[in-house]
Amino acid sequence: MLLKLISVLSAITMAFSSLMPSPKKEETVATPVDYDITKAEAYKAEAKENAVLPFLAGINVNGLEGDWSYRRAMNILSDEATYENIKRQGFDHIRIPIDFRLIYSESTKSFNEKEIAKFDNVLDLVEKSGLYATIDFHGWYDITPRDKAAKETFLTIWGLVAERYKDRSELISFELMNEPGIKLMNVQEHNDLQAEAIAVIRKTNPTRLIICAAPDGNQPWLLKDLKLPKDDNLAVAVHIYNPGDFTHQGYTWAGRPANIQIRLDEKGYDELMWNINETQKFIDATGIPVVLNEFGLNLSLAEREDSAKYLSSLTSFCQRNGIPWTYWQYNDDTMGLYHRGAWDVEALDALFLQ
Repeated sequence: MLLKLISVLSAITMAFSSLMPSPKKEETVATPVDYDITKAEAYKAEAKENAVLPFLAGINVNGLEGDWSYRRAMNILSDEATYENIKRQGFDHIRIPIDFRLIYSESTKSFNEKEIAKFDNVLDLVEKSGLYATIDFHGWYDITPRDKAAKETFLTIWGLVAERYKDRSELISFELMNEPGIKLMNVQEHNDLQAEAIAVIRKTNPTRLIICAAPDGNQPWLLKDLKLPKDDNLAVAVHIYNPGDFTHQGYTWAGRPANIQIRLDEKGYDELMWNINETQKFIDATGIPVVLNEFGLNLSLAEREDSAKYLSSLTSFCQRNGIPWTYWQYNDDTMGLYHRGAWDVEALDALFLQ
């Protein structure tokens, strides 16, 4: 009788157990596997022989340039582990794109103090890590000196940034603007606006490195038209995303069809090399330091062999000339070198010429 009762109770218990929801499995986060830093150090050691600037291999930690991504990016940049993670892979600098207008009040001509204090903390963490960092005034693609109010805002913001960070270490550099449009200012207007911004910054930061933009979206082929004030602490930024059909494959926002793989053919490679050669001409003619602070591609879709060829062609050029490069971007599922808790080792190998 007792055995029968135990059997019935056991059956009832099993029945009720089957109705209860299963306990949730704990989500596992991938443990980052660090890249072989000796490969990165070997790359930088050779590049250093021809280097003018103190940093060589970097990555864009972006997001502060858009209101849709600002909060997430600020969380990433406010985490000390971000800088440790980047530095352990052999990178020596980061670029921080930020649209200061998102935290600027036109009526008071000042920053939102709570938000700019968060950015202060970001720079504290950068300096603590020992990484170099470029503050890139990003996102204002329609800036034009023809709009007097816009020009005034641009120069006022740079005055505020320069004053606020005048006592920061030499690890911090300023980048005037990102991918200015040729339809909104001609080359002369471009040169004049940058000269005015440089003058504003020099009032409080007489020797800080200032990175200027090549005209029309930082295009190498327009470097020949760039005119800069006489200043020993200026560099010029170029971006090379050519050929665009290859680097931006799969991105409907860039006018490319979704999920269609594009190969890096001979014509596309020639376009890439033409941009590299135009940059080389400028370096040879002027001796002005150049920074390749944006290049990248859809790593999730491109053929791996093509990705490696594109990346290594650019960084081998940079290594020969001692040019710093900053890959776009850090944490992203398609272009990112680091996503879902893991580094793209194949892409890192290509960047560091392994």
